Amino acid sequence: MTDERAKQLGIPKKYFVRAIGRTRDVPTAEVTQETLDSLRAKGRPTLLLALNGESFDDFPEALKSY
Repeated sequence: MTDERAKQLGIPKKYFVRAIGRTRDVPTAEVTQETLDSLRAKGRPTLLLALNGESFDDFPEALKSY
């Protein structure tokens, strides 16, 4: 998911981890923070929803709706 989409949905950032959505988005053999920053700047999805085992009832409404 993109940062913009997560913001539109109102899902707090604490429910995401940084990830590469498509390997072809990475032009080098190594993924660095600069790689992620570049992809974010280009509007590529770099967020992966990572639920931490909380009860569904404890999630924010925006996340429940999603």
